[in-house]
Amino acid sequence: SSACAVFVIVSAPFAFHYNPVMEMSWAFIIGTEILMLTALFFNWFFHSRVNAPTPGDDLLAFATSVKLLRKRYRYWMRIGFCLMAVWFIWIAVELSFRFEIRELLLTLIPIVIGGLIGALAGLRLDRKVISRCDEIIKEIER
Repeated sequence: SSACAVFVIVSAPFAFHYNPVMEMSWAFIIGTEILMLTALFFNWFFHSRVNAPTPGDDLLAFATSVKLLRKRYRYWMRIGFCLMAVWFIWIAVELSFRFEIRELLLTLIPIVIGGLIGALAGLRLDRKVISRCDEIIKEIER
């Protein structure tokens, strides 16, 4: 996911502003960049806080860090989906100034489909992380 975020961060100005069809505003591009940098930071921050235990480590401290990761991850997913909803509304407004209704729909439909695919992939990853956290916590509690 980090490689994808870096790719989007680097390519956003070319995809949205220098593309003669899109020509999105710099405010939109900067907003997209901030969104991606925020997502990249929080993913790194949450996962860097959990270290695999080594022999002799306190398993209770490890369980606490896993519980905290689980809580933060759930919180971040809620915030992330809200941010993505704002981003989709923003891109629709930006495009509505540039395109007629037919062109707008033909442009927005693939964006929405891509967003839904990304959301489903994100939810699947979220479920995997949460279930793995639950498994680790149950193992330690036994």
